[in-house]
Amino acid sequence: LFNAAAAAELLGGPVALVIDAIDDIATKAELQVHCFRAGLPLLSALGAGGKADCGCLHVAPLADVLGDPVASSVGKLVRAAEPAGGDWWRSLDQRVECVYSSEKQRVGLLPM
Repeated sequence: LFNAAAAAELLGGPVALVIDAIDDIATKAELQVHCFRAGLPLLSALGAGGKADCGCLHVAPLADVLGDPVASSVGKLVRAAEPAGGDWWRSLDQRVECVYSSEKQRVGLLPM
């Protein structure tokens, strides 16, 4: 499992691309911050639960993702990790590539 303590062990070798399919919002944000600070390329899967139309899939920088609640939640946590007075997260928003669906959710999800 990914966490800040395991980051160096999990991502310490040569890395061509980190693929994020983490469901936990806090862990997803932690991975994004780590990859940004370490200069690792990241492709992050956002919310696609309850969606079925593959024609609505998009790949875009995090800053360009619209209407995805996972992106909004992760963004809030990433900005909260910002050192006082900095705006490094704006660069992160441009560098993290995301896969997401613009489709409206069709069915409810099961509780976790």
